[in-house]
Formats: sequence, structure tokens, C-alpha cells
Amino acid sequence: MSKDTIGWTQAIILGVQTVVFIIQTIVFRYQAKMLRRTVDASTEQSRDMKDYIKQATRAADAMEKSAKAATIASENVVVVTERTAQQSRAYLSVQIGTGVYQDANCRFEVKPMLVNNGQTPAYKVKYAARADILPFPLPSEFEFPPLESPRSVFGILAPHHNFIMNAMLQGRCPDNEVEDIKRGQGKRAYIWGTVTYEDAFGKERYTNFAHNIFWLQAPQGDIIFGNYADRHNDAT
Repeated sequence: MSKDTIGWTQAIILGVQTVVFIIQTIVFRYQAKMLRRTVDASTEQSRDMKDYIKQATRAADAMEKSAKAATIASENVVVVTERTAQQSRAYLSVQIGTGVYQDANCRFEVKPMLVNNGQTPAYKVKYAARADILPFPLPSEFEFPPLESPRSVFGILAPHHNFIMNAMLQGRCPDNEVEDIKRGQGKRAYIWGTVTYEDAFGKERYTNFAHNIFWLQAPQGDIIFGNYADRHNDAT
């Protein structure tokens, strides 16, 4: 092969290699450009995702705060409602009132006073009570006998109004014991009972009571006194 032929061959090969190199360079640059776009797009998508996550987190925090605020508001409503009910509901208490001692015409009778100390009426008022002559003081193991079912009184007891209840002994006491019972010496006339009612908010309530009465001599006449028992005195 002549030198000219070899030279032309080498020139052709070199030209082909150059063209291939140029094509490869173009391809590589194109690939690099596409890769850069992909990276940029991925970065942008990542940014968008981060922004979305931040916004979603803010929204979730706002919803959580709103839920907590709603819960607190609801709890406050319940507390305010309960406190309002406690402050304005009916409170029935039983005070030591009057009584009747046994003589030729009467039996021992105890008449306590039922009082509404609340700010609203008491509804469906009922009571049951019993009276008897019992030791004073009561033995520690003593329990008051059971009561009958409460009976309706008058239905409604307005705020700061009262009502006289009563219970009379079922029988007469021996005449020779009357004076000691009347003076509260060793024995006294006791009354115990239960008051049931419904407050203005529709809740059923009760008041248990138990006390004794006796009479002391005074220049102006006998004066009635009493003591609350250390049991069966509670209320809702």
C-alpha cells in the first residue's frame, strides 16, 4: 500500500473518530442537560413537597388548636352550667321547729320546719317521717327504724319559703314518764324522716333529717329546744 493510500486512510479514520467524538460530546451534553433538568425538577418537586408538608403541618396545628379550644369551651360551658345550677338550685333543709307534749288531750308530736334555702323552687316535694320516744343520748349502735314511702305534700316549695311537717307518736306514754320526757331527762321525743324533691334542673334530690325536742321551764312559760342527731342527717 502506498504512503498516499495510508495517509488517506488515516485521515478518514481520524475524521470518523472526530465525528464520533463530536457526536458523543453532543450526546453527553444533551444527557447532562436532561440530567440537570431532572435534578432541578426533582429539587423543585422536593421544595414543593416541603412547602406542602409545612402547610399541612400548619393546618393540622391550627385544627388541633381549634379542637382544643372547642374542648376547653365545651368544658367551660359544662363547668359554668354546673356552677350556675349549684348556685341557683333549690336546697331543702329541715330546722328544729315546734312540738306538742302529752297532756290529757294530746300526744307527743314533733313539728320540724322544712325550708327552701335556694334561689329556685323545689318541685314534687314529698316527705316521710316518724316520731317516737327514744333514749337520750342514742346508743352508738342504734339505727332509726325504716320509714314509709314519702307522700306528696304540696308539689312546689318556693325559694325562701317554708312548710311545717309533723309526726305524732302512735300511742300515749305512761303518765309517770311524761315529765321526764318533756324535760329531756333520759328520754326525748325524736323525729326522723326523708324529704324528696326535684330541683329546677330536673335532678332528683333528698334531705334526711333526725332530731329530738324537749321543753325547759322559763318565767314566761315552757321554751322548746332541740338537738340534731349524729346520724341520718345528710342531703344531696
